[in-house]
Amino acid sequence: MTQIPTELFEQVKSLASKVKQDLRKQGIVIPVKNKDGSVTVGNYKIIKKDVFYYIVDRWNEPITQGINLPQTAILVANKLALGRLMDDRLLKNDQYFGWKSFDQESYTRSAKSRMKRNIGDAEIYLNRADIAKREKNYYKSVIMSEYERLRRAT
Repeated sequence: MTQIPTELFEQVKSLASKVKQDLRKQGIVIPVKNKDGSVTVGNYKIIKKDVFYYIVDRWNEPITQGINLPQTAILVANKLALGRLMDDRLLKNDQYFGWKSFDQESYTRSAKSRMKRNIGDAEIYLNRADIAKREKNYYKSVIMSEYERLRRAT
């Protein structure tokens, strides 16, 4: 294996540092994927446990927990890594997304169980499931629009 000249290494190191600083000025902290599957954004780590995402600080103290969408976790961790306050609006939209997902599943399951006994009740539950699905998609679209703004900035 050939050795990289020290001067070339220093130039690449300097360029990488400049790129990181430029991205930070644009509001982006470069995420790093860890061997254990977690993602580090600045001093914060995003961990997936079961179906939820958690953000912990460098001492593994939980900052947020029970995040439904990975995009929400990325946005919140990025804002924290930039030194900004926690975005409660994002977390609330993610929470509403989770509730509406649960409602949709619950109403759909109820409609299926009532289909043979009472078609009228089943129709009501299917309508409720449809409303919950639309609301769920709305909350997800709010989060995704902010996530896409972050992605386009790179």
